[in-house]
Amino acid sequence: MRKYLILVLFVAVVAYGSVYTASSPEGALAEDAGSSNQAVVAKFMDAELKGDTEGMSALMSDDYVQYGLGVHDSADKAKTLEGVRHHWEVYKYGGKRFRAIETVAVSTAQDGGRGRGKGDWVFVWGDMETDYPSTPEYGHKATTAEFAYHAAFRVKNGKIETRTVYFNHEDIMRQLGYKMISVAEQQKHAKAGLVLK
Repeated sequence: MRKYLILVLFVAVVAYGSVYTASSPEGALAEDAGSSNQAVVAKFMDAELKGDTEGMSALMSDDYVQYGLGVHDSADKAKTLEGVRHHWEVYKYGGKRFRAIETVAVSTAQDGGRGRGKGDWVFVWGDMETDYPSTPEYGHKATTAEFAYHAAFRVKNGKIETRTVYFNHEDIMRQLGYKMISVAEQQKHAKAGLVLK
């Protein structure tokens, strides 16, 4: 019985220490920073979903860098904002929606290179929907493309310093009716004297 009582007392002390550590001032400050960084990212994404480049700009640092799908795919603040404006003008989106599945705030002291430096990060996992209008490019039918969208944002002093986005661009293109043609098929067309455009 005495061994059992000592074991219960040990478990209680360990549990109390864990609770106390989690509620320490440092832990509370980290949680507050994580929550405020998540709020910055949520505002940024809301502005982007509406094509509101002024709203986005207000939440980006002056030295903002965005990394895209390719290894050498990056843009500064001006290029990112121009890209958003351009996409809304060219594609004439009927709307965009994002449903977050998980949002996590973390801090890291590790430097991973290519925009994955140390600092405070917000990771967003979810599903995006984009409404494309009925145009000749899309076979004269309105289409809503649905795809997984994930992004990693580094936030400092209430501003987004960097973002890396992940989504399947090919999946979107297929939903819009585009066909992917292999190199072998392209060569067959070339041998037949046909030019693919």
